Amino acid sequence: MTNDFVVKHYGVRGMRWGVRKKSGSRGSKDYRRSRKLLKKPLKDLSDDDLKKLNSRMQLERKARNLDNRVISKGKRFVAQVLVGAASAVATTLLIKGATKGPSYLAKKVLNN
Repeated sequence: MTNDFVVKHYGVRGMRWGVRKKSGSRGSKDYRRSRKLLKKPLKDLSDDDLKKLNSRMQLERKARNLDNRVISKGKRFVAQVLVGAASAVATTLLIKGATKGPSYLAKKVLNN
């Protein structure tokens, strides 16, 4: 009897799920420069610094808008709760409307 099922692991030895390795660099040079400029008061920035900072902020905003997958956990949770609540209300109205008749549905929809 042969056992063809083999589990292979291609990960890094000692690596834990959800833990990323720390790198020496935190973002690109432009990103780090823009974060330093944000810490300074705006009146202390030169025109060139303001242009660079404004350009970087606009590019970051556009990139976030392009990537619709980046949704905060809170927004995702609220969306799931609202969809669940709406489907529960619709199901309840349909079931009661089917048993009590169309006048029940009309009263509930028009009163609320």
